[in-house]
Amino acid sequence: MARQFEQVAFEPSDIRIDLQHPAELHDDDWREVQDLRRIAFSSAFPHRDEEEINRFIPKNSPELYGKRVVDPTLAIPEGNSFANPLVARVFYSAGRNVVHESNAYVRAHTNDKPRGRLIGYVAMADNTSGPLKVIRQAKMKFDDKRYAWVSCVAIDPRFHGAGVGTEAMLNIFKSGHFRDHQPVSAYTLQDNIGGLTADSAMGRRFVQNVLGLSRRKDPETGTPLAAVPQHIFGDDKRPVQQVAWNVRTVAAVRDGLITRQNAKKRDNGYALGRKQNEV
Repeated sequence: MARQFEQVAFEPSDIRIDLQHPAELHDDDWREVQDLRRIAFSSAFPHRDEEEINRFIPKNSPELYGKRVVDPTLAIPEGNSFANPLVARVFYSAGRNVVHESNAYVRAHTNDKPRGRLIGYVAMADNTSGPLKVIRQAKMKFDDKRYAWVSCVAIDPRFHGAGVGTEAMLNIFKSGHFRDHQPVSAYTLQDNIGGLTADSAMGRRFVQNVLGLSRRKDPETGTPLAAVPQHIFGDDKRPVQQVAWNVRTVAAVRDGLITRQNAKKRDNGYALGRKQNEV
């Protein structure tokens, strides 16, 4: 049975977004990221038990986890090169408004953190692929060959649907860290339970509806590439399916996010946040 998470009312002023090179983060920072990703995955994959989630995102070795974000080749199979990593962390400061006091969990887990509670995390990096390292390095010199790879998006389920992930992505794409003509790529995980498909923390709806990406297609046939089984929870466990997405450029994704946020502001009066009557 899926866990239930109490939704949190908050104002845009309660949110802080930090953009950093992942090498600037420390073990305690990575431990927070690991905790957030486990919560996000437990929400996205309710039929997976705690042991499976912990195998994919271990509770220990925050230093190693951080190194794999700085240098994804430590975790990604041969045939890929990476550069220019960037992470966005979203912090929520509770207690600035009386409506927050109704949420005991957030109050208990935020007031002791000077920056606030980590509620969102996005990681990206430049990525090229190919059989030889020299080819991959050569591709890095050309914007249209160097993908802006969205490697991870994790949002605390208590803040789902309030624009946290969209605002974090927009901060990255407006920063100039990635070039306008770079294609954007992402991979999502899907779990099939009894014929039903469950999207991951960085699921189809976010990648397709928010970022505006399309399924990656076979260059010869033009048909979407088939999903690839991934044994992320262990070889003895039922695999999940990995789906590849790309097509839009950094500029197109950024402009789409701006349009999306402007439309929300026009319709709701704000693009980031959730009022007390919406909880």
